[in-house]
Amino acid sequence: MAYDTDEDGLSSWQHNQSGHIHPPTTINKEERTETFMQTHSWNASRQKLEKLAEQANDKAIFVCGVADNLEELLDVFTGVFVLVIDETTRKYRLETRTNSDMGRQPHELQYILKERDAMERLSKTNGFITIDATQPTKAIIDEILKHTNRKKSF
Repeated sequence: MAYDTDEDGLSSWQHNQSGHIHPPTTINKEERTETFMQTHSWNASRQKLEKLAEQANDKAIFVCGVADNLEELLDVFTGVFVLVIDETTRKYRLETRTNSDMGRQPHELQYILKERDAMERLSKTNGFITIDATQPTKAIIDEILKHTNRKKSF
């Protein structure tokens, strides 16, 4: 089973000082100002992730997406894959995706690129499995399944 941190309500914007958590889908493009992006983090819910892990029993589940607080949640996961793309590809995908407008404003793009740098640092210090995400989707899935000891491909 696969879950998306954005679309499945696993993450929310959280104010860095007050800790206030905004409901997952309440912040629109107009509200994501430069100040908002500087004072909030996109954090995954430990409680929701632990509940998914509990419900999974011994079955593999995949949580797709990023969260600013990933480092605090590493104990919830048995492994982390990082899908790596170059900056040009990332910008193109952000500009052309149809399921979200996040990343189209210059300050949002900067936030996402900074997030990418943080993920690279975490990846190196924690031994995450990196995968070239410029490959065809089937190749990416096959590589992930190879690392999870699954034999079946999509």
